[in-house]
Amino acid sequence: MTTEAVATWWWRPPRANWTNFGDELGPRILERLGLSVRRVPLEHAELVTVGSIMEHVAKSARAGLVVWGSGFIKPGSCDRRLDIRAVRGRLTAEALGVEVPTGDPGLLVSALWPRPPVRFRTGFVPHYADRSCPSWADTVIDVTAPVDDVVAAIGACSSIASSSLHGVIVAQSFGIPALRIPHKKVHGGDFKWTDHLTALDRPIEAIQHSLTRSLGLTESV
Repeated sequence: MTTEAVATWWWRPPRANWTNFGDELGPRILERLGLSVRRVPLEHAELVTVGSIMEHVAKSARAGLVVWGSGFIKPGSCDRRLDIRAVRGRLTAEALGVEVPTGDPGLLVSALWPRPPVRFRTGFVPHYADRSCPSWADTVIDVTAPVDDVVAAIGACSSIASSSLHGVIVAQSFGIPALRIPHKKVHGGDFKWTDHLTALDRPIEAIQHSLTRSLGLTESV
C-alpha cells in the first residue's frame, strides 16, 4: 500500500444526511492501521473493505481493485479482475472462486480501540432499518452515530443483541456475548450472517493476524 491517501469506496445511502456504522467502520479501521484514505466513486477506487458490497463491485469496479474483507449480501458472482486479499467468509470466497483469508475487518476492533468500562448489562444495536426499541435493553445504540461512539457504546455492554451484523461482529471482537435479532426489513436474509460465521473457525486473534498480513502491512496488530 502507498503512503499517500488510498482511494477507497464505501457505501453510503444516496441523498441522505446520515451514515451507517457498518459501512463507515471500514475506513476508520484503515486509518487506525496507519493508512490515509479518501472516498472516491467506486469506479475510481483502489480498495474496498467492510460491507456487503460485492454486488456493487461486480457492476462497477475497475480491474485490479483491492478487496479486503468484503462480502456478498446474497449469492452472486463477479467476473472482474480483482486483487482479492481477504473476504468476509467462505460463502463469498466460494462465489468468487478464490482461496484467501476470511474474516470481517470489524473483528479487528478490539486490537485497534480500547474497551471502555462496562456500564450496561444488555445493549441493543438495531440495524438502520429496524425502528424497534425493546424494553429489555438497558441501552439502545444508534448505528448512525460516529464510529468511535458506536464502538465505545458496544464495548460498554456486558452483552449485545443486534439486528445489525456489525453490532454482533464488534461485540465478538471484544469477547462480548452477542445474539442476532432477525428483522424482516434487513436485506439479505441469513446469507451475510452465515458468511460471517464461516470465518469464525479460528480464534479472533488468528483472524486479526491474517487480515493485517493480507493487507500487506509489515506488522500485524
